[in-house]
Amino acid sequence: MSEATQAQQQQVLQRIQLLMQQARTLQLRLQALRTRRAELQTAISELEKAEQRGEKHCYVFIGANVLVQQPITEVKDKLKSELEIVDLQLKTVEKQLQGTLKTLDELSKKAGIKLQL
Repeated sequence: MSEATQAQQQQVLQRIQLLMQQARTLQLRLQALRTRRAELQTAISELEKAEQRGEKHCYVFIGANVLVQQPITEVKDKLKSELEIVDLQLKTVEKQLQGTLKTLDELSKKAGIKLQL
């Protein structure tokens, strides 16, 4: 094997390692976003239940040890807004992960390496 071929093979392997690391990072980000999404959905659901019981206000942390009373509708709207943002981030990260995995698959086939993802 010539030095040029070995250098190319080495570059492909380095690229594969980098893509694997990126895929792991994206998977962790995806997991964190899914967790946050579930938390937001639960909070919104609980606020809706409180509204049905006739409650008008809830308490919100605005710092390490500070609680303030706010209208449930206002808090619920903020949470719904955040949920929309999280949903968009989820879609973006999922697309990035799919692209990374596709590139990784193509490179590993080119290099003759079988990867388990």
